[in-house]
Amino acid sequence: MSSSRDRRFRLVSAVDGRLRRAVPYRADLGLAVAATLLGRAVTGASVLRSALRLDRPPILTVVCTDVSGSMGGRRRIAYAKGLLAKSMRRAYQRRHRFALVAFRGAEPCEVVGPTRGLQTMLARVDGLRTGGATSIAAGLGAVRDVVASEWRKVRSLLVRLILITDGRANRSIAGRDPLEEALAAARVLARLPGLRTTVVDAEVGTVRLGLAAAVGAALGATVESLGHRR
Repeated sequence: MSSSRDRRFRLVSAVDGRLRRAVPYRADLGLAVAATLLGRAVTGASVLRSALRLDRPPILTVVCTDVSGSMGGRRRIAYAKGLLAKSMRRAYQRRHRFALVAFRGAEPCEVVGPTRGLQTMLARVDGLRTGGATSIAAGLGAVRDVVASEWRKVRSLLVRLILITDGRANRSIAGRDPLEEALAAARVLARLPGLRTTVVDAEVGTVRLGLAAAVGAALGATVESLGHRR
């Protein structure tokens, strides 16, 4: 603990906009030049200082859903929409920003946000329709672009990704095996900093291939069934 003579100053970083407190130098935090200079200017004492972060890092919730034809049966898309709406409401209540990525076949992915406009986002979720082939790699590539763009703005960003799919990739975007493309895209996405992923396996019925679990493993994700999450 520092003595009562050690004044503490609040600083706003010009790099990421986060609030920090100037404290006496700590090896685990490193030297903060701005805090040291400010402390010297205010107190006249030549004391090395560190900067301790005070605010919580911003969180972006990204919900990425498969809207290919295979999601249309057995009310899967209805369950998925319910889960998407629930996840967005939770993010809104926690003051997180959120984004939607919907993918199917060779069509460009539908990307909405990041935003905090809950009603607009819920309307887009309700309007999702199924059809076409499945290109998981395209969906994950769109998620990567959204996250990378936001991370360049705020380096302390944490991302909570929810991916809903049955894992049955059958459309290539680069001429390779669709599942191998999906796994490769998942491994690239998993390397982004601050990412935590949950894969919701939408596969139902007696014959299950377990492909969503394979995508989840490549993402380093927790894997749950759609029925469990809803």
